[in-house]
Amino acid sequence: GTSIAADGPLLFFGRARSSSTSPGLTTFSLANPASPVLLGSRNIWPNTPDILGIATRGRLLYVATSAPDAELVIVDTGVPEPLFVVGHVDLPGTSAATSVTVSGNTAYVTRGGVGALDVLTLAEPQSPVLAGSIGTNGPANDVTVLGSYAYVATGAGAAEFLRIDISNPSVPAYAGSVDLASDAWGVAAQGPFAYLATQGNTQEFVAIGNGQSEAWRHLAAVAELPPVRENPQRPLGRRDVEFAAPRGGSAHRSAVARGPELTARRQVERVKQ
Repeated sequence: GTSIAADGPLLFFGRARSSSTSPGLTTFSLANPASPVLLGSRNIWPNTPDILGIATRGRLLYVATSAPDAELVIVDTGVPEPLFVVGHVDLPGTSAATSVTVSGNTAYVTRGGVGALDVLTLAEPQSPVLAGSIGTNGPANDVTVLGSYAYVATGAGAAEFLRIDISNPSVPAYAGSVDLASDAWGVAAQGPFAYLATQGNTQEFVAIGNGQSEAWRHLAAVAELPPVRENPQRPLGRRDVEFAAPRGGSAHRSAVARGPELTARRQVERVKQ
């Protein structure tokens, strides 16, 4: 599988074109969450493109695909039949859409290849309109939105994490970046921090202060996750995992000088408060 999303009693599962099982988009019932029931599968576009991202909005699905003429496909999960294609968007160029997220009346789509973040308005939910776009200088792999910023995980060599100001959807603008040890493939944001999954061997998880905190302006709280340390006095738990100090580099050193007390454990506690 390449993508997954849940909405109420339904689970939507996307597969790659090379999948040996049923390609396309598959729906499961979660009436019994412990035992999902297959409801059916459907190829939503000719030549069975990869389904690389799924976002839900009401009964509509916004599906990111590798189709060069339909990078975003809109699917109705209701009538006249389940998984009925009601629209699509052919975005500029032929780079695959790698992820999609919906916030309010706007959809945000990342693109591979040279990389871009596309912003589409959903005034007509079945017919999204491209409002603006911004390059990411490398493949854009995932996006999440919090407030007036989009946070993008990329494969760009010197800016694997991007913060983009989306307060004006027609003119998205760069608002900061962080150079990580390796490509970033997934991103989530909550409270004052953004969290990224990367493919590095020593930096699989990164926490970064985002635009809602003073920490962001100093690139504070970039942390690497070392192996879990065992405490023979008690079982392993969350407090047995501590983050290493931020990586070197002048920007990171200034962050440490400003707030060395910001360990990842305290970051997590702040988010949960």
